[in-house]
Amino acid sequence: PDRIAALRKNFSILPYSNLLHLDHLVALLNQTATIQENKMGPSNLAIVFAPIIFRSRIEDLKKMLRDSAIVNMLTETMILNYTE
Repeated sequence: PDRIAALRKNFSILPYSNLLHLDHLVALLNQTATIQENKMGPSNLAIVFAPIIFRSRIEDLKKMLRDSAIVNMLTETMILNYTE
């Protein structure tokens, strides 16, 4: 619950168009994760999409690798807890 509240608080400062795109993407990922025939669960989808969603302006490979577990966890949390 605290993680979700923190995500909502941080996303509330995004420009509206960015927030709208993020909402559509997470909705799609949530729907994709629930399809029985799909072999990509929320965790695998998070691994693929987290670097895109949480992309840093400074491309530091060491920092990206160090932070990958955190951004994957946050992305998976967003996918699992998506509500319209």
